[in-house]
Amino acid sequence: IKINLENFKAFMENPLKLYGFNIREIQVMDTSFLYASRTVPSGKFTQETKSLFDFLISEAQKRNASYNGVRIFHYEEHGNGITSLYAGVGLSKRVETKEGDIVTYKMMPYMNNLLVADFEGPYKDIHKAYKALELYKEDYKRVSMAIPFHKYLNDGYGFSDTQIVKMRVTYPVF
Repeated sequence: IKINLENFKAFMENPLKLYGFNIREIQVMDTSFLYASRTVPSGKFTQETKSLFDFLISEAQKRNASYNGVRIFHYEEHGNGITSLYAGVGLSKRVETKEGDIVTYKMMPYMNNLLVADFEGPYKDIHKAYKALELYKEDYKRVSMAIPFHKYLNDGYGFSDTQIVKMRVTYPVF
């Protein structure tokens, strides 16, 4: 068998061909978030996600925090019919929150590194982009600095499994 090393090298250096997504590294630009989490029955994922974002946007308005339209989200299925939801809405203005408050103000380090893969497809398939980023991170010996999340690139939130969505799946790394 004759192997064309140039073609092999081109394949190995192309994240789209190797991982199925155009994985790239960008820097953090959205830094300020109002954040909250909930643990909910898995069957209520869609409505609870929408409710959580509605709550965060309302809290941002109450606190005069200048919600800027950025929405980030992470969830963990526990396998027992329970899902943990973690959501953040981007802010243009710092707000003070206290320990035990119903929301938390969090900052991502400006200009730190993010591995990203843009995803477009049924929401239920977003896990494929997370898996690709995890493999890329391991292959390139990158170290996680925070939980991965996805950023909504189209309007809305609280999507059903079959809705076609545009998301940027993100892995903060060193």
